[in-house]
Amino acid sequence: MPAKFQKKLTKILVSILFGLLILSFAVWGIGDIFRGEGLNATVVRVGEQKIDYVEVQNILQQRMSNLRQQLGSDITLEDLRSLGFVDRTIQQVIARSLFEEKARQMGLAVTREQVAGEIQNQPAFQGPTGRFDPNQFRFFLRTSGITEQRFVGEITSDLQRERLIRAVSSGVAAPTELAKRIYAFRNETRVARIAEVPFESLDDIPQPDDATLVKYYEDNPTLYEAPEYRAVTLVQLRPERLAEEIAISEEELREAFDSRREEFETPERRHVRQIVFENESAAQDATARLREGVSFETVAQEATGSEPVDLGLLTRGDLPDGLQEAAFSIGEGEISDPAQSDFGWHVMQITEIQPGETVSFEAVRDDLREDLALREAVDDAVSIANQLDDELAAGATMEEAAASLGLRVKKIPAISRNGNAPSGEAVEGLPPVAEIAPVIFDTPSGEQSLLQETSDGGYFVLRVDGVQPPDVRPFDKVRDQVLNDWLADQRSERARQRAEIIAQAVRNGQDFEKTAEEAGLDSRLSEPIGRQDADPAGTGTAQLTGALFGLEKNEVATVVGADRAVVAQLVDIQPADPARAPDEVTALQGQLSQAMMSDLVAQYGEALRNQFTVSVNRRLLDEILATYY
Repeated sequence: MPAKFQKKLTKILVSILFGLLILSFAVWGIGDIFRGEGLNATVVRVGEQKIDYVEVQNILQQRMSNLRQQLGSDITLEDLRSLGFVDRTIQQVIARSLFEEKARQMGLAVTREQVAGEIQNQPAFQGPTGRFDPNQFRFFLRTSGITEQRFVGEITSDLQRERLIRAVSSGVAAPTELAKRIYAFRNETRVARIAEVPFESLDDIPQPDDATLVKYYEDNPTLYEAPEYRAVTLVQLRPERLAEEIAISEEELREAFDSRREEFETPERRHVRQIVFENESAAQDATARLREGVSFETVAQEATGSEPVDLGLLTRGDLPDGLQEAAFSIGEGEISDPAQSDFGWHVMQITEIQPGETVSFEAVRDDLREDLALREAVDDAVSIANQLDDELAAGATMEEAAASLGLRVKKIPAISRNGNAPSGEAVEGLPPVAEIAPVIFDTPSGEQSLLQETSDGGYFVLRVDGVQPPDVRPFDKVRDQVLNDWLADQRSERARQRAEIIAQAVRNGQDFEKTAEEAGLDSRLSEPIGRQDADPAGTGTAQLTGALFGLEKNEVATVVGADRAVVAQLVDIQPADPARAPDEVTALQGQLSQAMMSDLVAQYGEALRNQFTVSVNRRLLDEILATYY
């Protein structure tokens, strides 16, 4: 073939392939990139703030994962829409963004130190000693799939938003009279005369024939339905198991202890109160009066017109350089010499000293060994997981890949969505059920899942070997259960009828105690019953509380619980006196104030909707949802 013709043919073929590639992009929805959209396209816009495709996708993915853990992995797009999941999530994103946009517009600043302090104080990032552990933080970022920059940005936005919310809601207080009335309503109690008909006392129910049981079985099929079970082959990497085989030398333990010594030291903390003066002369005069015996509160009131400023428990590093020595060179109860900061001259009082503490190497040796071994195991797990993934990608079966890497293969004959075997017992030795069950029930029969990472740094891959669909168990397999259920229903109905006969007699004017006695039942007067009582008078029937609080005095009601029917007559109503519980009324007032603040913030959020332009690109939102279904 002539070279010139060969080049021309090659050019034609490349053009065709390139055209097909562009066409495939369009088919798969990537054509938006060529129209200026794609992954950076704005899905939600609030004022000048843009929430792009990737961020909305991440938010929906996380919320969807949480929902599937609660409702099951077979939830469909139609289910999500009928639940209002998508719209509710987007509205939450908008509400959050409105406050962030207003905070940005107002120039509410958050310092790097404030952001760092917020991150360091989060319990999830604390090490064995209760102090911030950078490795825990990095592990969180890695398992969450977000960058440090993004996380810091989210914390910054949270702090800005909280600052704005505090400004909006400060000063809101519920009226004392409202708190008193609600207290009186909640704490009213009632006394009733009660008689009970235990189901177990009704032992004269004749045994039913099979025709009766079959009809009951057919009328209540869901009671006898076996869940879907799946047969699974599982290979998993568990860091804690790898850690058992990792040896940590004494030298490594010592080096770790020395490098992380701050984690094992609790600094001295002091409870500091202060008065701030404009000049040194005023601070010196105040110090002299304090040392003459005048109270700290009196001097603060005279100098500033308010109470002393309570700084709480602080370490030396929590104070500005100019105040550290003054506060940490005096004893408990003593007054400091005046000390200067950028805010003025400070006179401080120490009301409590909590001594610092250093934990010895021996005390934390085992924790260090476990921590170091687990960290090394997590790294090893990543390496082995990559090898496992490579083996599977090269065409090896799970069994072959596991054998080449020395991993165990676990065969699970049958497992339900809640992690149980057909016997009802939990299948042991699995990753968390909330993480593995969705994978098991999303993987088609005969197919293998992708390699999955677990929240504890482990990995697993599985194959679904078979599916046993949910089905109603045969009657002969559940006959005993059907019989017990039928008898329970019969006892419940007969107990209700006996209780209702007594109730009707009392309504017709008969004496409750005498009527119950004639029916062969004991009656008793209850202790006072409150609105929140879950088991009033020890009857095991939570419904009785609601029934009693719907009655007028001397009226009667019946309820049926799990093992008895109860008939009760209301004989006394005992009002609650708010004047006898001032502390509880104050606490309730605080709760009401908090609820009012929440309502005010919600109303402010609605006002922000009118201030800022809000838009949602529904087409892009539908594209995101389509990636899941």
